[in-house]
Amino acid sequence: MTLDQASLVVSGGILGFCLLPLAFPAVRNRSRILLIVATAAMLAIVLFDLIPDLFELGGFRSLALAFVVWAAFSACHFWMVCPDGHVHAHVHDHHGHGAGHPGAGTGLLVAMALHCFSSGLLLVTSYEISAQLARNVVTALLIHKGFEAALVSSLIVEAGGTKTRQWVSIAIYCLSFPVGVAAARLFSSLLTAQGGHDLMQQAAMLITSGALGSLLGCLVFDFLLPSLRELRRLVARSQSRPRDLNAGS
Repeated sequence: MTLDQASLVVSGGILGFCLLPLAFPAVRNRSRILLIVATAAMLAIVLFDLIPDLFELGGFRSLALAFVVWAAFSACHFWMVCPDGHVHAHVHDHHGHGAGHPGAGTGLLVAMALHCFSSGLLLVTSYEISAQLARNVVTALLIHKGFEAALVSSLIVEAGGTKTRQWVSIAIYCLSFPVGVAAARLFSSLLTAQGGHDLMQQAAMLITSGALGSLLGCLVFDFLLPSLRELRRLVARSQSRPRDLNAGS
């Protein structure tokens, strides 16, 4: 798959899954099984493919940069989603603080648009580095962007506001990925035109480290933590059923 094809496929997937909750309101009640399966797939790709690839590119320095970006992403996430300074249940678990909370809606849009923009950077720079890294990045994006897009769109709708504001917010999120792709391609062409191939390789490694840190933040907050909450709920329900049966008998 070429870079242009991958960009079109991922961008189309983001747009399509963003529109699903608008066309089918039942989609907003996301599938717990889909969430858990997507989390397992993302963890496998990040742990066994992307992190080893990143370590091969820049050693511990690249991993350290990814960790710093992940920490900054996490701090910004809590600051924007929880503006009153209290650590609430995460906004992506939308049975509570997410719905009807204007600050949460704005914070979510900014955080996820920046993450989607960095995903566009990651896609382009992965093609600059190696075919193997590009395949792994495309696979990771295809797995998590669909679920992420549907979830972001659902939360934008649940945050309230006018229809115009909701459509503008969804458009900003959807366009942030192709804008990231365009920005990375422009940066790459400028450096290549100036004969800076080695410099481009270094820049690609730095951008990849930063974008992977953002991806790790998304994995933790959008997939892993909600999945753990869903698993706890499933376990609690399974434990309560025998008690209900015994009480009925």
